[in-house]
Formats: sequence, C-alpha cells, structure tokens
Amino acid sequence: MKSSKIGLPALMILIAIGTNLPAQQGNGPGLVTVLDVAKVFENHSTFKANMAGLKQEVTEFQKSIREKVTLLTEKRQKLAQNFKIGTPEFKQAEIALATEESNLKTKTQQTERDYMNKEAQLYYNTYLEVQSVVASFAKQNNITLVLRFDSSPIDQTNRASVSAGVNRFIVYQNSLDITELITKQVNGGVAQAANQSGTANR
Repeated sequence: MKSSKIGLPALMILIAIGTNLPAQQGNGPGLVTVLDVAKVFENHSTFKANMAGLKQEVTEFQKSIREKVTLLTEKRQKLAQNFKIGTPEFKQAEIALATEESNLKTKTQQTERDYMNKEAQLYYNTYLEVQSVVASFAKQNNITLVLRFDSSPIDQTNRASVSAGVNRFIVYQNSLDITELITKQVNGGVAQAANQSGTANR
C-alpha cells in the first residue's frame, strides 16, 4: 500500500504538536502521538465489510443447524410410531439417529471453531495492515512513538465503563491524536486501488 504524502490536516496537527515540544535537532528524538486502534477498526471499510460477510455466513449456518435439529427431533418423536420398541429394527433406527445427532454436534463444534479462527485471522491481518500504515506515517513525519489510547467517553452510569476509564494508560493528550489521519489512509488506499482497477478495466 502506497502511503500518501502528509496532507494539510496532518500538517496542522504536527505543527500543533511541534509547538509544545522542544525543537528537534538532527537525528534526535521525534514526536510522540496517540492512536485509538479500536476506532480505526470501527471505521475501516474493508474490515467492516469482511466482518459483515463472516457474520452472514454464521447466521446462515446457524439457521441450517436449527433446521436439521428440528428434523432430528421429529425423527426421534416418530421413532416409536414407526418401529415397535425393543425390536431389532427399533434399536437399529435408534442407533442410526444417535449417530446423526452426534455427527451434527461434531460438525457444529468444528464449524464454530473455524469461524472463530477466521474472525481472529481477520483481526490479525487488519491489525498488521494498520500497524504498517502507522509505521510508514510515523517515519514520514518524524514520529518516534505511537501510544494506544481509548477516546470513547466514559459512561458514569456503567461500572465497567468507569473502571476501564479510570485504568486508561493515557490520562490526557492535546493535539496528539492521529486516529483520523490513519483511518483516512487505510480507507483511502482501498478507494485508490479500486479507482485504479476501474480505470484499467475501461
């Protein structure tokens, strides 16, 4: 992914940052900024689309499982109607039904694990992409350290929210947030690639 040159909004932020820091000399220490990674994920167009697709797959799979469970339940209810209890035919049908139920349970568990792995891989790949964009942006703009922080407001009526807020690592920051800039870059790269592809196919 090509990193675009820093635009005016980024320049203004970096100027604001620079006014609060001593002048940088040569290869001295660079700037320190903060990034709300969760917010970048929430606004990452490709990540959101992939997550929506995965959730749709899960929904359809769960629907198919419910339908199969309903059929197996009906089979079990009709077992005594179709075969006399205690006969070899009844026992054979009961074993076959138990095997179907066991296979369905195993398949459900395996598929659920597969979906969990897919979700984890999606988060991992997206994080690597964001990390790469941040690294490129930092190198271009003399940023030495990017700290993760949470910009969401604290809900004073929610104990968990208050507890999480009190334990945040970043207590205060002023004009150091590069979240919007990074979000625009990860989404802008996708849009630019799509536009180039459309132009090439004309």
